Amino acid sequence: MHKVFLSYSRSSEASAQSIVADLQSLGHEIWFDQELSGGQPWWDRILTAIRECDLLVFTLDSSSLNSLACSREYGYAFALGKPVLPLLVEDGVSKNLLPPELSRIHFVDYRVQDRTSIIRLTRALNSVPPPQPLPVPMPIPPAVPESYLGSLAKQIAMAPALSFEEQSAALIKLKASLRDAATRGDAMSVLARLRTRRDLFAAIAVEIDGLRAESESAQPGKSVDALERQKLLQLAQLNPRSAIIEAWQLVEFAAAELAKCGDLRESFVETSERLTRSQVALFSELHDRRNQAAHDPELAPSFESAIGYIDLALSLRAGVVAAARVAGDT
Repeated sequence: MHKVFLSYSRSSEASAQSIVADLQSLGHEIWFDQELSGGQPWWDRILTAIRECDLLVFTLDSSSLNSLACSREYGYAFALGKPVLPLLVEDGVSKNLLPPELSRIHFVDYRVQDRTSIIRLTRALNSVPPPQPLPVPMPIPPAVPESYLGSLAKQIAMAPALSFEEQSAALIKLKASLRDAATRGDAMSVLARLRTRRDLFAAIAVEIDGLRAESESAQPGKSVDALERQKLLQLAQLNPRSAIIEAWQLVEFAAAELAKCGDLRESFVETSERLTRSQVALFSELHDRRNQAAHDPELAPSFESAIGYIDLALSLRAGVVAAARVAGDT
């Protein structure tokens, strides 16, 4: 029986667990980094396991193909003269687009894990040649795969200044990560860090806000607010003053709905028993800032100040809408 190293992407963990169970049922010894987290010690342990294995099994799917760690794992196995056995676990993988190292190897179709696929896997394992001595001299071990999102996050946090070209390049990389379910959450976190930079260009800020709005709109109960925010941000880029006035109208409409529930008396929201003190104070502050934007011709609100107003207004509107819903139920 073989000592097998399983190479897989984190987003392919379900397939990997199934493969591990099947290989163990066939009597093979499996090594895979289920509990390791990262860093040089983690990588050193992986490289040691590859050197000690008889065979590297590679989960052939889009996530593993795009994984830097996986490519370095099977690349190191090839350099050591280890057999590599790809298991196709996903539809849509083009044979013509496989890396050169993998395109020359016959893979086992493991998309449907039934008796037939087990037989194919058993035959492939039985054809693996006996383990050979490690080469002399040994190939240079690959460097620990640093997450490009981690590198990007470090650049965004530490760089004293980022040019428009650097910000655009970072945004392109983050967009690619947003399309991958395995990295979407981390990409959104890095995107939020980029949004807080003082030297952020307005065009980049608008695009970031649009991406965040699209992400929020995919979540239940957030689609309306996300679309409203996206529209207001687009307006703010053209006319910050108008965006502030439009954002206030959303609060005003929500407050009018609350008034229908009998909670507003002499002074509109100020007398509402359904709102907290901070909400009432914020209502007054936003009302004053709206009046200033509407009536003070010397005021020139910036794009950034309009964004701050929009976010405060949408947050307050959500609270007023919730209060109106509660009042309507009682």
